[in-house]
Amino acid sequence: MQPDERLLCLRANAPQFDPAKGADGLPQRMLVLGWGEHATTQGKVIVDDATMRQLADYNRAKNWDRIAVDFEHSSVPGSPTYKGEPVKVAGYGKLELVPNEGIYLLMSSWTPEGKEFAAGGHYGDLSPVVKCNEKDEVIGLHSVALCRHGATPGLVFLSATAPGKSEATPPSATHPSNTMKPEDFQKALAKALGLPDTASAEDILAALTAKLEAKDAATDKAESGDMKALSASLAEIKGLLKQQSDTIKAQDERIKLLSSGVDNSERATILREAAAAGKQVPPSAAKNLGVADLKLLCAELPVTVPVNLRTPDASTLLLSTTTTLPANPELAAIDKLTGVSDEDAKKYKVN
Repeated sequence: MQPDERLLCLRANAPQFDPAKGADGLPQRMLVLGWGEHATTQGKVIVDDATMRQLADYNRAKNWDRIAVDFEHSSVPGSPTYKGEPVKVAGYGKLELVPNEGIYLLMSSWTPEGKEFAAGGHYGDLSPVVKCNEKDEVIGLHSVALCRHGATPGLVFLSATAPGKSEATPPSATHPSNTMKPEDFQKALAKALGLPDTASAEDILAALTAKLEAKDAATDKAESGDMKALSASLAEIKGLLKQQSDTIKAQDERIKLLSSGVDNSERATILREAAAAGKQVPPSAAKNLGVADLKLLCAELPVTVPVNLRTPDASTLLLSTTTTLPANPELAAIDKLTGVSDEDAKKYKVN
């Protein structure tokens, strides 16, 4: 054993073995060092996250991967009980590290001596040999001894000598005591539900069921109310969106109508001016071309129709000044194409 390694006998949280069961009852999994801080005659030792991170690597480097369970530390060089080799041991196992619980030893075998002396109840305590760092954190474990009197009472192997609670390490909140009797638990549950201590298991179950159902019903009601409010809000938003859409559609129709009227008015003016200038506009162009294109076409068309008689007709001289001239068939055709009514033609006196 190295000079900087300490032999520590620590407290346990529970007994390990009942000698009444004999060799058949020897444990296969033993807690050899619980989680947290422990007080020993050698000072405090701590099992924590550092232990979980470092112990396996340290043991592997020391070739301590197979842990011996000996008698009174007889396999540890430097121990008062060490007499050299060969040494008889009680068994062998491998370590299991469990965060928030501690270090367990998983027994792979028990020797005949282990079955005889351990199962026979000759050794009541357990004592692990550990290596600690400068912060008193356990980072290595050499072996576990079966002892009759450990250096610190508490870490026990026999349930017949089970001690009280550890003075150094209070019960963990993650491992509550399981010593409550069923009847005490039933009374505590009845009290929590507002029932008398004498309430039967059936009464407790019925009250618990009713409480859970009431809670579920209240939750469902609240969720139902929220859904109704959400649905109403969505319906209102949908109505507003439809109203806005209808308004936009009506405005579009009005704009189209106004645009159409302006377009037709401009088209009629262009065609009249062309006709007055003696230009013939193809009917298809007058109907299908846009205002800008129609205006450009009319500007480029040649004059092909005389607009004034060079020699006055004698019959014209006989007409009264109030006589209405016959309608110009070409202008009438243009009016029909552009949708200009007779009233508009008379109003603007275009013949």
